[in-house]
Amino acid sequence: MPRGGAPADDPITLAALGGLAYVAIMVTHEAVGHGIGCVIAGGHPIVTSVATQCQVESIAMVAAGPLLNWITGIGLALHLPGHPRSSPHLAWLLWLVMAFSLLLAAGYLLFCGVAGFGDWATVASPWAPPGVWRPAAAIAGGVAYYLALLALARRRPLLAGDGNGDRLRGLLVWPYLGAGIVACLAGLFNPIDLTRRLLLPIASSFGACFGATRIPDVDVSRSTRASGDALAPIDRRPGWLIAAAIAILAFAGILGPGTR
Repeated sequence: MPRGGAPADDPITLAALGGLAYVAIMVTHEAVGHGIGCVIAGGHPIVTSVATQCQVESIAMVAAGPLLNWITGIGLALHLPGHPRSSPHLAWLLWLVMAFSLLLAAGYLLFCGVAGFGDWATVASPWAPPGVWRPAAAIAGGVAYYLALLALARRRPLLAGDGNGDRLRGLLVWPYLGAGIVACLAGLFNPIDLTRRLLLPIASSFGACFGATRIPDVDVSRSTRASGDALAPIDRRPGWLIAAAIAILAFAGILGPGTR
C-alpha cells in the first residue's frame, strides 16, 4: 500500500519505461535517420546502438540522425496532450521519449562543439574552420539544452499531492537510470572500438539525459489544471515489463553488436 496516500509508482516499471524511451530515440537516430539515409544515398549501412557506418557519407545522411531527434521531441511537445488521455504508462513513456529526444538533440550539439567530432562536426567542417564552428556549436547546444529544460518543465504533468516534487523526482530519476543501464548494456556488445563501447553510451544516456533529473528544480509559472488531469500511478504491469524486456534485449542483442 502507498504510504501517506502517495501514488504507488513502481521503480522497476519506471526504469523499464526509461529503457524503452532510450531505445526509441536511439533507433530513431541510428536506424531510421542514419540507416535509411545511407540506403537512400546508395550505401549499405552497419547500424549499431550508438553509431552507424556507411560507405557513402552525405551531409543529408549524417544530419538525418540528430534532426529526427529534434523533430520527434518538438513534435511531441506540440501535440502531446497536457493530460493523460490513455493509460498512465503510455502517457509517461511518450513524455519520456519527448524529454530524452530534446535533451539528446541539444546535448549532442554541445558535445560535438566541445569534443570536435560527431555528426554536427561532419556537417559543419566543410563550411567553417574548427575555431568558428566548434564554439558556435557549443554555445548553441548549451542554449538549446537550457530552453529544452524550460519547455519540459512547463510540460511536466500535474501530480496530485506532490507539492514538494518528491513524486516527480521518482518519475524522472528511475527512467534516467534505466536509460543509462540499457545504453551501457548495449554498448558492451559493440565491436567497433572502446570509445563507442563505453564513452558514447554513457554520453548519450547518463550525460545527455541528466537534465531530466533537474526538471523538478526548474521554477516556471504554470497554469492551474483540474485535478482530474493528474497522472495516475505508474504501477507494476507485467505486460509493460515483458514488452520492455523484449525491446531492450533486441536492442542490445541486435544493434549492440551491429546489423546490416
